[in-house]
Amino acid sequence: MKLKAEKIEKENRELKEQNICLQNEIQRVNLEVAGVPERQGEVPERIVLNIAKHISPELAASDFDVVHRLGSKRQADNKARPIIARFTTRRARNIMYDGRRKLKTLSTKDLGYNSDGKIYLNENLIASTKELMKDVNKARRDAGYKFLWTQNGRIYVRKDEKCQPIIIHSREDFSKL
Repeated sequence: MKLKAEKIEKENRELKEQNICLQNEIQRVNLEVAGVPERQGEVPERIVLNIAKHISPELAASDFDVVHRLGSKRQADNKARPIIARFTTRRARNIMYDGRRKLKTLSTKDLGYNSDGKIYLNENLIASTKELMKDVNKARRDAGYKFLWTQNGRIYVRKDEKCQPIIIHSREDFSKL
């Protein structure tokens, strides 16, 4: 029984490691679009393609594999769910993510909505990285750091335009701030 339990524990550890690797692979071809209000009968693929055309005209519908809203419709707060887009290639995903700064001049009004809200493009992070990101954001503000972003699932902070970025791997790295 003891040998069998040890074997199962070993297999379990290996499966957990594989699961983390697979989650990291998936997040590398996904992006989340936040801030776009929901409409009855909307086509999320068209919304994301419209945003993509503002970022880079070379992006086409064939660059997207699957596009949909995340989660089930919220009734209580009526807050718009983010849209997740899975790209067919990492190259297309990186073109869109690297061009996200162009969204500073684009609002929901430009996409035909009544409201004039900001549109955000984020990496699709695994749950543990998302939680760490929230904590880093609070620590960043408390320490007076200006910039926070992710690149390929890694969290970066920077005090200002002149400083070098710091990579945050875990809560222990908060001491670098």
